Amino acid sequence: MESEDTFYLEQTYGINTRPSRELLIQYGKAIMFIVGADGTISDAERTCWMGIARAMGVPDDVREEWLKFDWRHGRLEDCIPGLSTDPQNPGEVTLAFLYDAIRVSRADGVYGTAEKAAVAKTARALGIPQSSVNALENLVELEQSVRTLRLSLLHPAVPPLRVGEQRPRYR
Repeated sequence: MESEDTFYLEQTYGINTRPSRELLIQYGKAIMFIVGADGTISDAERTCWMGIARAMGVPDDVREEWLKFDWRHGRLEDCIPGLSTDPQNPGEVTLAFLYDAIRVSRADGVYGTAEKAAVAKTARALGIPQSSVNALENLVELEQSVRTLRLSLLHPAVPPLRVGEQRPRYR
């Protein structure tokens, strides 16, 4: 049963318990490796990831640890083993992880070759088939289209947004 504390987790990932602190730390660091695969983590990508994390209920100290983490001088491979919490159901976390990595990588409007390659490499290391990666990429693209449609219906006088753009706030 959903509670206010786990509403986002249930609605987005189909889970109703918070991941452990240790899992969250590995998860966030691995996201940063993938998003930074193109050499940078843009402001839009950082804002997207921190917004998702806040919605997930990730504690402030864990998010701060991610932001201090030097993803340029680490190894993604060191984070991967900590991503699956259930050997009988590895998709429990790993598919959600790949989904988030793709969403955040696209937040600046560019899901580049290096980011795609990092997602594919990570999926292989996690035993996730490329067909699942393709499906997740299509899902994220579809969700962006639905967002654009929703905003155009709610704000008919405003031109549609491109990926990475934000609506001006009403005063």
